[in-house]
Amino acid sequence: MFSPDESSCLFEKKQQIREKARRMRKELNLTEKSKMDQEIFGRLFQMPEILTAKIVYLYASFEYEADTWEILKALWKRQIMVALPRTEGNELFFCLVDKPEELIPGSFGIWEPKKDCQSAKGIDFKCPVVLPGLAFSRQGERVGYGGGYYDRFLEKESEHVLIGIGYPFQVLEKIDTESHDQKVHWVITSDEVIDCSGVNGC
Repeated sequence: MFSPDESSCLFEKKQQIREKARRMRKELNLTEKSKMDQEIFGRLFQMPEILTAKIVYLYASFEYEADTWEILKALWKRQIMVALPRTEGNELFFCLVDKPEELIPGSFGIWEPKKDCQSAKGIDFKCPVVLPGLAFSRQGERVGYGGGYYDRFLEKESEHVLIGIGYPFQVLEKIDTESHDQKVHWVITSDEVIDCSGVNGC
């Protein structure tokens, strides 16, 4: 448990990590970004957890994030069910999506399922979740956007296989986190696939 001063210091460190990651992503030229997105795509679709999945929890990439739209299309093509997150208040819910028309701009302009979407809860509590992040460590620690949506969701559904995707500069050797921060099992970049569970059993 962190003291108030320690928590404040940790918050500042996370903010610095977020700002640096955002800046570096924004500085990528389109050709370089596209090449790295393709490498991430290729590595992701070599994972048995994805290829044998009945359903994959994904997210709609926004602005300078690693692209997930091609991943979404490829999962549909392979007839693997896909669920995308929808926010309601402070909570995150995953809903089934099988065509682009079922998405609308939500919070901050991020595409999400329409309000009348079908919940994906209960289809597979151990299915892979491809989740966003501004930084990851080799031990599976993650710095998100600060809202805590995924941390709260994963406290309730803790059996999922968690896969973070990003660019090489988003991988750090170590990230200080708090007890409620959820760790990922895998990190995929354009350069490598990192097995975090092999490091710390997360």
